[in-house]
Amino acid sequence: MTRYLIKRVLGVTLSLLVASVLLFATLNVLPGKASTAALGLNPTPAAAAAFNKRYGLDRPLVAQYLSWIGGVLRGNFGKSYQTDISISREIARRTPVTLELTSCAALVALVIAVPLAFIATLGRGTIVDLVATAVSLIGLSLPAFASATALVLLFSLRLRWLPPGGYVAPTVDLGTNLKLMFLPALSLGFVSGGLLMRIFRTGIVDALAREYVLVSRSRGASRGRVLWRHAVRVASIPFITVGAMEVGAIFGGAVVIEQIFQLPGIGSLVLEGIETRDYRVLQAGALVITAFVMIANLLVDMIAAVIDPRLRVTTER
Repeated sequence: MTRYLIKRVLGVTLSLLVASVLLFATLNVLPGKASTAALGLNPTPAAAAAFNKRYGLDRPLVAQYLSWIGGVLRGNFGKSYQTDISISREIARRTPVTLELTSCAALVALVIAVPLAFIATLGRGTIVDLVATAVSLIGLSLPAFASATALVLLFSLRLRWLPPGGYVAPTVDLGTNLKLMFLPALSLGFVSGGLLMRIFRTGIVDALAREYVLVSRSRGASRGRVLWRHAVRVASIPFITVGAMEVGAIFGGAVVIEQIFQLPGIGSLVLEGIETRDYRVLQAGALVITAFVMIANLLVDMIAAVIDPRLRVTTER
């Protein structure tokens, strides 16, 4: 297990390094200059030169990258081109908001996926299975921003049950925080819940059709015992694997959802960087999102390897 863990951690580290290079290179070949975005359309040559020197933009790209990634490894993302504030401090302030949104959305996805999968499996071929499958298909078909818009129109503007946006920290007022988080979490979780329900249901149905499960049933084991002891364990591997990717998708989807619901998270920081062409802010936000997705997949790989040791044996060969 230790060897498997080391290999996976090294793989994630290398992937992050490659992602940082690609991200830096991509943003630096985009048209437009940081000095123009910060100083206006027609800055004087002296002002532009002073700006570039202050932020190290007058150096070769390789030197700029090494300086940037060295700072990142020390937890220093530099300062914003537009506001001159510490990006690291801004990320530290905004990350808890996005993590809370991601956690709440993942919980919503589980609450939707797991019960619907069991209901559809136990009632396979009946109207119950049809309804559960239809709900999952709706979740799969709707993009998060569309479900967010529909939820705001229904629960905020028409019924006036929930606020349409804003953020209050849970340490300030937990009740208000949960009210403000409900709609954005449901917007993201409903979409992921539909996919996870289909994956879990398919995995359970396939497991129940396996020979050893049929033998267990023929020996008198109850359907519930077989379901919990055999089918769920087998179906949990693809469910957890896809679930990891969905956590990453939720985190990435927060870029749009945070803007719709006015949440001050990493996603809204990335959009601010795009709107103001503040490439240093955009680099930092995108790298944090990439790191979160990769770490989430690493953790899920560890969990999957514990559940099914065959996975780590195959990888270690």
